[in-house]
Amino acid sequence: SGNVLGVSPRNAFVASSKGTCLFACDYSQNEVRILAHMSGDESLISLFVQPGNVDIYKQMSSIITGKKVELVSSKERSI
Repeated sequence: SGNVLGVSPRNAFVASSKGTCLFACDYSQNEVRILAHMSGDESLISLFVQPGNVDIYKQMSSIITGKKVELVSSKERSI
């Protein structure tokens, strides 16, 4: 639920060793910040170095949908 494209990015992460676990959190967009760091994706990293108070999820949705940030709906923001 909550994914417009039918894919949940959280399902891509699994604990790889016995006795380990993963937990979900999203405080200050930490999941996306970690993803940006681990992937080395320059486009994603650039979203975090922009000046001002940027809504990362609106920015990402804007890139995915091709819409201007100010036109991204709440539903599209939750992609």
